[in-house]
Amino acid sequence: MSNSAEKYIIKNVKSGLVLDATEFYVKIQNYSSSTLQHWTLQDLDGGKFRIINVGNGKAMDIKDGAHIANIITWPIKNPPSTNQEWFINADGTVECPVQNLVLDIEEEDLIPGNYVIAYPKTGKQNQIFSLETVKK
Repeated sequence: MSNSAEKYIIKNVKSGLVLDATEFYVKIQNYSSSTLQHWTLQDLDGGKFRIINVGNGKAMDIKDGAHIANIITWPIKNPPSTNQEWFINADGTVECPVQNLVLDIEEEDLIPGNYVIAYPKTGKQNQIFSLETVKK
């Protein structure tokens, strides 16, 4: 999963909706094969990854730092900022190392166009994602 040449969709397991960076805020949408729904993983130290959107070249980021907030894509920070670092966990959560916030579909509302936020881990279905390789 760490090959940066591989492209992935990040899909909510329950709804089948995927992360989409068409707008400033990352949302969940039906899959359309847009490159704004494709992501690559860049290996960082300690088992962490930077998740980069293929369509805009920006990193997945927690808006305004690492606290409960919307997920956005933002220019890549070097050295890496912790709010652009993510663990891909075996339980299906995608977790930021700061405050152990995970990707979460806001209000557990699994409908197209809803916001993706950083939120404390609950283990509910709105926080469970799979990475699927984009078919060539």
